[in-house]
Amino acid sequence: MPASSLCLHRAAGRAQIGAATSSVGRAVRTAAPSLGLHRAAGRAQIGSHLRPPGLLVAVGLALTACAPVDGPTLAEVVPAAARAGATITLTGADLCGPTVDVVAGACEPLPSGAVDFGLTPPIVRAEVVAWRAGSIAVVVPSQVAIGPTTVYVTVDGRSSNGLSFEVLP
Repeated sequence: MPASSLCLHRAAGRAQIGAATSSVGRAVRTAAPSLGLHRAAGRAQIGSHLRPPGLLVAVGLALTACAPVDGPTLAEVVPAAARAGATITLTGADLCGPTVDVVAGACEPLPSGAVDFGLTPPIVRAEVVAWRAGSIAVVVPSQVAIGPTTVYVTVDGRSSNGLSFEVLP
C-alpha cells in the first residue's frame, strides 16, 4: 500500500500541490488517480482515490510542510501602504538566487527575476529601482488596484512567500 504526503507550495508564480509517494510492501498500479477533500470519522481529511480497472482503493494523504527549495524569502515591506508611483523596499533572504554571486551585498550580475503585485489576475509587474542580496526597491505600479494586495518576488523561477501591502488612493 503506498504511503503519501502532500504539500502546498508556490512555483512558477502559481500555487501548486505536490505529492510524494513511497511504496510499502506491494505496489498498487493505478489508472486514474484523483484528489479530494472528504469528511470521515467526524473530521475533514484529504484523500487520493486510486482507480485501477475494476477496483477503488482510497489512500490517505497527510498534509506536510514542503522541503525548502532555496528560493527567496521575504521578511518585510516598507512602507506597508503607499500610493502608486511610490518607491517601496522589500527585505528578505536569498534574493539574488542560487546562480548569482553576491559581492558587497549586491547581486552580480542581476538575477533573472521580478516583483509582482497580486495573486489573481491582473497580476502587475513592478519596475525595479535597486536589487541587492537582502533588499529590493520597486515602484508601486499605477495599474495595481487601490486596496489590499499581495507582493512577492520570483528569482530564477522560484517565488517567495507573499507579503500584505495596501495601495492607497
